[in-house]
Amino acid sequence: MAFWQGGEGNDKKTGGAGADVFFGMQGDDTLNGGGGNDALDGNVGNDVLIGGAGHDSLTMLGNDTLTGGTGMDFFVAVGSIFDLRMPVSEVTITDFKAKGPAHDHLQLSLFGIDWKDRDADMNDGFSMVKSGRNVMISLEDAGGNEMKITLKNVALADMSQQNIDFLSLPGPFSAADAAPRIWIGTDEPEDKTGTRKADFLIGAGGDDTLRGGAGDDQLNGQSGADLELGGAGDDRIYTSGGDRVTGGAGSDTFVFLSAAAFPDITDAGRAIVTDFTATGPSADKIELVGFDVGFADGDKGMDDGFEMVQFGDDVRLRLLDSDGEVLSFVLKDVQLADLGAGNFDFILL
Repeated sequence: MAFWQGGEGNDKKTGGAGADVFFGMQGDDTLNGGGGNDALDGNVGNDVLIGGAGHDSLTMLGNDTLTGGTGMDFFVAVGSIFDLRMPVSEVTITDFKAKGPAHDHLQLSLFGIDWKDRDADMNDGFSMVKSGRNVMISLEDAGGNEMKITLKNVALADMSQQNIDFLSLPGPFSAADAAPRIWIGTDEPEDKTGTRKADFLIGAGGDDTLRGGAGDDQLNGQSGADLELGGAGDDRIYTSGGDRVTGGAGSDTFVFLSAAAFPDITDAGRAIVTDFTATGPSADKIELVGFDVGFADGDKGMDDGFEMVQFGDDVRLRLLDSDGEVLSFVLKDVQLADLGAGNFDFILL
């Protein structure tokens, strides 16, 4: 699984065979999940989101064009409590599947409506009507924001309650075989626990506590001194200075980002990994992103920008990035002799 966050420009990103989480941020982005159960969010801008194969979650905001691809897909719209940031949005879903065992879902969160509120006149802020060969859904939330969603080549008679999920909180539908769940925090300290499925918990700012629960989760506290607990499953945990992380059962990957490359979501200081498993069938991995080093550089001293030493019962690692910032983290109760090249992935940018 891979996490990627875009910038202010018009970004293009394509995923691989696994489950990816892509946030386009600003600009008119094109995000393609590829295979796997992906979660795509273009954020502001006129974005193109393509789920590809798998049970994908595509979040709409702005004048977006969404294509779910094969599998049961989830098209997510969130009302004004989470700020649509545009007074009117017009969204096109090119391949909505209204019927069949892998029918798609339209998730409407925080609009304060239900199935019975639909009519042609928007009296309750929700209409669903035939528009040529398409279905046109119009929504208005409590803040006066409007969203028009066109389901291309869908018959109105084929639409039923099974296609629309009305949620009081944002996030993908929690039925069996659903797409990955996404939760995005704020700058405040927050506490979030995932589900038995694959969760994507993004803390944003603040000193957050993130618990993945069961499933192959991705946790990213971003800035702040975070507590991240993967739980059961093969989890992927993004870590920076001040964080304390526990992978739990399974083969987990602990990701450390260069502050030079990712200044907005990394912190200086020391991180602690409490339960790193160096050997065996469930051995964990460390992924180092944006550091110009390799496993052979990890010795005593920082001559090559990578130090890896025994420090009592623990292993201490330090890395130097291109801006001269030092990332330090500790693997508790690990022997240096047990660590090998197979425990590390080095990703150059």
